[in-house]
Amino acid sequence: MMQYVNAQSPDVPVLSDFTPFAETALEFAEPLRQMSPQVNILRTDETPWDAAFELYSGLAFLKLTGRRP
Repeated sequence: MMQYVNAQSPDVPVLSDFTPFAETALEFAEPLRQMSPQVNILRTDETPWDAAFELYSGLAFLKLTGRRP
């Protein structure tokens, strides 16, 4: 899948540090619970990983575009 994504968008950088970020972010469970992540994955149970991914994605976007939060 990563090969396909890279082939479709060769100029877009691929970040690979989500797991260490999420492991740290999961220590802040209460703020993560207050988020309403827009990750469209069918799940039977709620998980803080979706909020951590949304937070990571937003911060990565800001970093790559040179914007400040």
